Amino acid sequence: MSGLSNLVRVHQWILEEKQQRLSLLQQLLERFTNDLEVLELTLEDERREASRTLDGALAFQTFIAPALERRLKLRQSIENLEGEIEAARDEVGAGLQELKKYELAQANQARREAAHRRRREQIAFDDLGLGLYRRGRIAGGGR
Repeated sequence: MSGLSNLVRVHQWILEEKQQRLSLLQQLLERFTNDLEVLELTLEDERREASRTLDGALAFQTFIAPALERRLKLRQSIENLEGEIEAARDEVGAGLQELKKYELAQANQARREAAHRRRREQIAFDDLGLGLYRRGRIAGGGR
């Protein structure tokens, strides 16, 4: 295995790691977004219930402060994750470009090696043909 093949393999592995990290961040963002939606729906339901009875209004007072704090934390987490996801996407893009660079170098190397092999084969065939021609001239009396 050539050095370029090893570099391609290493960069494929690095790219896969970056893609996995991006995927995990996106899954976490989806989870936080879903949690926020559920919290918003719960807040609305609790607000509606609180408006119906005095007991509901009192219970709502103990519920609202932690719920609002949780909503704030979820929004901050979502905002932070969006920034991390953008950075991770940039890293995946850079990793992909790096991998393509090595794959192109590997393909160029393979083409050069194939051309070199064809030249050596052609030289061998030419030598063989020249040898046969010379033997034929010698055997034929030097025509």
